[in-house]
Amino acid sequence: MAHQLRNPLNGMAMRVELLRPEVSQDGERHLDKLQQDIRRLDKALEALLWYVLPGALNPIDFNMNDLLKEVGEQIASTRIKVEYKLDSHLPLVHADREMVLIALTNVVANAEQAMPDGGMLTLTTTVEGSDIEIRVADQGSGIAGEQMLRVFDLYYTTKTTGRGLGLPFARRAIELSGGHIVVDPQVVHGTICTVILPRAHEVCAREESPARQTKSASEAERNHEPH
Repeated sequence: MAHQLRNPLNGMAMRVELLRPEVSQDGERHLDKLQQDIRRLDKALEALLWYVLPGALNPIDFNMNDLLKEVGEQIASTRIKVEYKLDSHLPLVHADREMVLIALTNVVANAEQAMPDGGMLTLTTTVEGSDIEIRVADQGSGIAGEQMLRVFDLYYTTKTTGRGLGLPFARRAIELSGGHIVVDPQVVHGTICTVILPRAHEVCAREESPARQTKSASEAERNHEPH
């Protein structure tokens, strides 16, 4: 399926380049736009394939504050100001870093699009029991109640230029990483998206638990064997 969809796109991209020597300067601009649209289609296809078949996970221990700064730097501009409220003693997270990066990049991009006239984006990390919470708060117009129920539906969007993929992909990535994600309206205006992931040692404890239970059961059986 992937090859069947990608081959026509690759063919279109090649033909665009073959046409370049034969067009005027004005035609060159149209070819640039066409090439840009082809790249957008290719990225959308890649994202859709990933959503359906994400592949094997590669969980590691990593610093969530560092990852969040990496995401924030991609969006910071004269129009969007990024405020960091990061717990300096935040424990490590145990998850697929690239998958979490994709998720938070989508969440932050969604928050940016909610503030077309600019505003403040606040990125917060805290420890809540055995979990780590990451909050992305924007100053946009917010999400209406009926829309809130559908924000994670694939292809659902209220934007004229949106594809409705960002938040569904974010939820998919976070759930595959053992966490969950929720979206809530702010008290005054805007939206807060909260991502919750387990702390590293909590994941290790859960992974070791079945092995310990098996070992304990085996020991119990040996203790009851007749001598």
